[in-house]
Amino acid sequence: MLEGRLPESIVKLSKLQQFYLYTNKILGKTSFVFGNISGLLLLNLGENHFEGTMTDSLANYTHLEEL
Repeated sequence: MLEGRLPESIVKLSKLQQFYLYTNKILGKTSFVFGNISGLLLLNLGENHFEGTMTDSLANYTHLEEL
């Protein structure tokens, strides 16, 4: 189980296609973390402690197949 905040350096993973963080104890805001990873196909952040919404940044995910 992961705990804490995601590092800001995660935005350097520009070719990331699948990201599963389901059922952890991740904190913080999601918008800054995933803003530059537009090639995501699958994103699962459920059962964590994120703050805010991702509505605006979801427009960048043109290839997203599963949320």
